[in-house]
Amino acid sequence: ATWHITSTEEYRQRVIQLGEQPKNVYYLGALGAENCLNINMENVPEKFHDIHNSFVVLFHPETLNNVSPLEQVEVVLKSIEPFTQKYDFIFIGSNADTHADLITSKVKDFCNNHEKCSFYSNLHPDCYHYIVKKSIALIGNSSSGIIEVPSLGSYTVNIGDRQTGKTAIAIDTILNQKGKNVKCIYVAIGQKNSTVAQIVEKLKQNDALEYTTIVVSGAGEPAALQYIAPYAGCAIGEYWRDKGEDVLIVYDDLSKHAIAYRTLSLLLRRPPGREAYPGDVFYLHSRLLERSAKLSKEKGSGSLTALPIVETLAGDISAYIPTNVISITDGQIFLQTDLFNSGVRPAVDSGFSVSRVGSSAQYKAMKQVSKALKLELAQYHEVLDFAQFGSDLDNATKETINHGQHLTELLKQKQYSPMSLSEMTIMLFANQKGFVDQIDLNRVSEYEKGLLSNIKSFHGDVIEQIETNKSLSESLLSRLEEIIKEYTAQFVLE
Repeated sequence: ATWHITSTEEYRQRVIQLGEQPKNVYYLGALGAENCLNINMENVPEKFHDIHNSFVVLFHPETLNNVSPLEQVEVVLKSIEPFTQKYDFIFIGSNADTHADLITSKVKDFCNNHEKCSFYSNLHPDCYHYIVKKSIALIGNSSSGIIEVPSLGSYTVNIGDRQTGKTAIAIDTILNQKGKNVKCIYVAIGQKNSTVAQIVEKLKQNDALEYTTIVVSGAGEPAALQYIAPYAGCAIGEYWRDKGEDVLIVYDDLSKHAIAYRTLSLLLRRPPGREAYPGDVFYLHSRLLERSAKLSKEKGSGSLTALPIVETLAGDISAYIPTNVISITDGQIFLQTDLFNSGVRPAVDSGFSVSRVGSSAQYKAMKQVSKALKLELAQYHEVLDFAQFGSDLDNATKETINHGQHLTELLKQKQYSPMSLSEMTIMLFANQKGFVDQIDLNRVSEYEKGLLSNIKSFHGDVIEQIETNKSLSESLLSRLEEIIKEYTAQFVLE
């Protein structure tokens, strides 16, 4: 399910290259922001409600491009004509100004000549959608698959310098939703097309495109299209949320989104403020991220979880846009360049990475095995700094350093290899009970693979219980301890 926001010319070229049904391409043309947020589909026949089975073209006679609305209509109608005999099309228009009648008549004439083509005019967006939060808003099945990022709130910002693995964590989170009945949306804002192509290929290799929608407004697109892209992705997410489904949306990244909005604002002669951004740049992101919610049971129990990405410069999280987004979201995953360069990947800085919803967004099993994780890492880094000044250390300090080194090694994870809840729980439990500390530092990765493989092969019911109950009973804890103890003793002797 690949959706593109693109200029008319690029769209026409893409259709020509496809030479077949442009399946699930969402063309926004010259679309006004208001109409993008939430189209009211009440007057549209049911067969078009599931937009994955139709080719949807939204027209708005407000030019966001260098091409006039009339020219866009001409080019798009000409481009899609070969497909209209075979596939369903729906055009949604809006009577906004003097161009509207001309556009409406052109599209209506076109639709009258094609059996499977329909045009609906003046479908105004709903003003507000009910957002009823029940406790903490999060995807029921949400887990990043990253052992150091055990849970996500309703909107958790992924923040760090460029090339520190921010997108990698987001893609891992998407891959980890496979088979969990969660729809994912990846919104690329101002990214290079080559980068997006690599991400699409990686999702394709992992069969993730089956449940993932990609909205692209690349670096070569006008600032106006980059500005509107996240709202388009959010509208798609809200559509599924309101049907009672769980949705995860990634905004990559909101720094470029803010720059696009700044470009537009300066062109419109709006007064610049801090860092030349307009005064309402906070509202730009708050109105986007606050739409992530878990609906009440009466409203269908759907949910929309946002994972925005923000790029910092030289690790400065006190800059304007990073502080804005941090204050809106309910937690942040902070990635540090020094950690990344030293081989700790994902390079999550446990000190700056916080969750303002606490353990409310965690499964009970994760809560049971990871409650001391942050404290252990903090003690390790504190003692490590102190240990640099002298070699004569007491046993307690040596134990803290040894434990911290093993924990850091355990938290390293290969890219695009998300872990299941049971796998993360087992490894953090092994750490909690001190079994990992008994292993040679350079064999921790081997130990992790072997232990998980052993439990899957000979104790499959343990995995099943953790995945089903999402918690560890007393009997399961004792059994798990015995299994790990036996395997560790065997592994140390090898």
